[in-house]
Amino acid sequence: MDLSYLNARIRGLRGRLLRERDYNALLKVRGLDECMDYLRSTVYGPYIEVASVYETRKDSIVTTALRNNLGATLSVVWDEADIPSREALRMVFSFWEVYNLKTIIRAIHRGVRKEEILPILIPVGTMDYGALKELAQSKNIHDLVRLLDTWTSPYSAPVKEGLEWYERHNSLFRIEDALYRYVFAEASRTTIGDSSNREVLEGFFARRVDTQNMVTLFKVTGEGLSEGDREGLFIEGGRLLSRKEFLRLLILPDRKTLIRELIPVIKDHETRDILFTADTDEIDLLEERFEELTRKYLRRESLRDPLGIALVMDYVYAKVREVKNLRVIVRGKVFGIPEEEIRRFLFF
Repeated sequence: MDLSYLNARIRGLRGRLLRERDYNALLKVRGLDECMDYLRSTVYGPYIEVASVYETRKDSIVTTALRNNLGATLSVVWDEADIPSREALRMVFSFWEVYNLKTIIRAIHRGVRKEEILPILIPVGTMDYGALKELAQSKNIHDLVRLLDTWTSPYSAPVKEGLEWYERHNSLFRIEDALYRYVFAEASRTTIGDSSNREVLEGFFARRVDTQNMVTLFKVTGEGLSEGDREGLFIEGGRLLSRKEFLRLLILPDRKTLIRELIPVIKDHETRDILFTADTDEIDLLEERFEELTRKYLRRESLRDPLGIALVMDYVYAKVREVKNLRVIVRGKVFGIPEEEIRRFLFF
């Protein structure tokens, strides 16, 4: 399969990504006005000007510009990809579709206003901004399910699967677990091109499975789940954790003990380094750090085979990460968060 044309376009797009020096400069500027002035000199400049026409608040102008740029960029990648490449992209996009649903469902559960979550969603795949906005307006999770049913969305079934647990325990764990389980089942059937590209997809899939299994351990440890409740939590296809080890770790009494017992099991040194410094009270940040390892894997594979699918996947991850970084910086400027605290949530 010849990806030379698509990868040529991707290399051009990669050249427009911000660098660490840009982030350092943005962290040093004073306030949101100077932040906007700096972004006007980047690829986001035209999007800021357009957003300024119909947004009044400065933070809304920037977050709208970031969202519109991301949507336009990912559309270019999708439009330029051939059918086999789109299969791989669909698998990558599906993880952010689940991220969007998970974020919206959590907001509904906690009573968070839609205006607070719309800026952090990722318009991607089947979920453009209009769809995300409509989902975020759901009054409750049953209302969201009805909307997904109306769209004949494949995500309706896994959300329904976790509803009984949610109503019994007032916990979203089973809904989120069912969503990821559905995505992994679909991703496991994705194949593309020659053996090199298949190997990249298999490595990507295995890393995402390992991440989800470890995150599951951190979420349920100490919750006192019954044997029936623990059934089916392990996802097959990873390379770092066996089912036997997962089930052993699943019944540990607390996260501190889990970290101590998990580190010797994990043979990958990068994952071990994350676990050594993990803050078990910040599971979302831990999940972001695991996700960054996936991006590093794709970067290495793109260097190994510059004409393969890894280059495309790496760019998509890098672009989403860039927008996440900028959102964190903007939020930091709005609320006057110290630079060192903002840096904790940035990945260059």
